[in-house]
Amino acid sequence: MTPPPTVDLAEHLDRLLVVSDTHFGHDNIIEYTSRPFRADEQDEIMLGRWRETVGPSDPVLHLGDVVVGAGPGIWPRIAALPGSPRWLVLGNHDKEHRLPGIAAAGFVVLPPPVFAYRGWLVACTHEPMPPAEIDLLAGGRTLNVHGHVHDKLWLAPDRRQINVCVELTDYRPVRLRPLLDARLAELERAEA
Repeated sequence: MTPPPTVDLAEHLDRLLVVSDTHFGHDNIIEYTSRPFRADEQDEIMLGRWRETVGPSDPVLHLGDVVVGAGPGIWPRIAALPGSPRWLVLGNHDKEHRLPGIAAAGFVVLPPPVFAYRGWLVACTHEPMPPAEIDLLAGGRTLNVHGHVHDKLWLAPDRRQINVCVELTDYRPVRLRPLLDARLAELERAEA
């Protein structure tokens, strides 16, 4: 068995986009998270916003739950989206039976990546790391970029957590470096 690939995301940070919890094809997520779409328009709107935001050679890190419950027609549409390379940290809905579609859509599955940035460690996960776990990494100088919790009203129990679920990113991928810089500036002000 081949070990999963690893990637130094710091090398891609100038152009790297991040997104989580697109849930393409998942009608129930609209009601569950109060998404402002009808079921018959959700995928098309999010695919369109991806195309508006991501260039052909922009690297994209998806932090899990790409497709939930959709038929086979969604995978070719995702494969046609811009962005290269595309990496995926598996989410709780990225089940074994979806792995062929994930691969065919051009995603390379990665273990949760960790990299250094401005004297901090950045850990990219699907689910938010508990604050006690964050405290153990790099003496607590760790930012956790994650998805999973969806809710616009979810207040991170720890300011070192950065939620990139689509509900918080205008239903599109976003540049990671500005998110990190903004949060570090906030943390530095709090320390002063």
